[in-house]
Amino acid sequence: MDTVLCLRIALLVAGFVSSHISSTPPNAAPHAEERARYEEKQALGYGEKGFTSSHAGILLKYTIYMVNFIDLLVILSAERVLIADELRAWLPITTVGRLSMPPAFAIGTLFMVVGTLIRVASYRQLGRHFTFELAIRKDHKLVTSGPYSVVRHPSYTGYWVYITGIAVSQLGPGSLYAELGLWRNPLGFLAGEDSALLQEFGDEWLVWAKRTPYRLVPGIY
Repeated sequence: MDTVLCLRIALLVAGFVSSHISSTPPNAAPHAEERARYEEKQALGYGEKGFTSSHAGILLKYTIYMVNFIDLLVILSAERVLIADELRAWLPITTVGRLSMPPAFAIGTLFMVVGTLIRVASYRQLGRHFTFELAIRKDHKLVTSGPYSVVRHPSYTGYWVYITGIAVSQLGPGSLYAELGLWRNPLGFLAGEDSALLQEFGDEWLVWAKRTPYRLVPGIY
C-alpha cells in the first residue's frame, strides 16, 4: 500500500476521532430539574419530547462511523489487504485511484479537526458545566474567558466548522459518496433491484410497476 493511501487511512481515523469528540457529551447529562425549564427551547419538534440537538449529534456521529468504516473497507479490499470479494461485488468500485487522496477529502478532514479543537477548548473552559442539554447547573457561573471572550457560543462555531468539513470530505469529489455515483442517483441500489426484478419477471414486473409506480414514498418517489 502506497504512502498516499496510508495518509487517507490516517485521515479517516482523524475524522472518526473528530466525530466521536465533537458529538459525544464531555459530561453527564444534567439532572431533570436542571433542564426542566429549558426542554421546550431545545426540542426540534419531533416525538413526544422533541428531537433535540443531542439526538441529532448522535445520529450524525454514527453515520460518520459507518461511512468511514465502509471507506476503509473499500481501500483495504481494493488493495487486497482484505479478502473481500463479496465487498468488491457489492460496491461498484474497480479502483481506489480517485479515493486515494483527493484535495477535498484532506481539506474537509482538516475542517473537522479544527472544528473539534474549537469544541474541545469550549468544553475545557466550561468544565463540568458544559452539557449538550440546555440547563443551568447548580453553582453555575457565567464564563466569559477563553474562547467565550471571542464569541458567545464558540462550541457552535466549532460544530459548524466540523459540519462543513463533513460536507466537503464526505460529499466532495473522490469521496466514497461521489465514487459510488450517488450524486447521480442517491438511491441507486433501488434501480439495481428493479433491474434484477425486471430481468427475472419481465412483463409481470412491468404490470406491477405501472400499478405501483412509487418506490418508497406514495405520491412522491
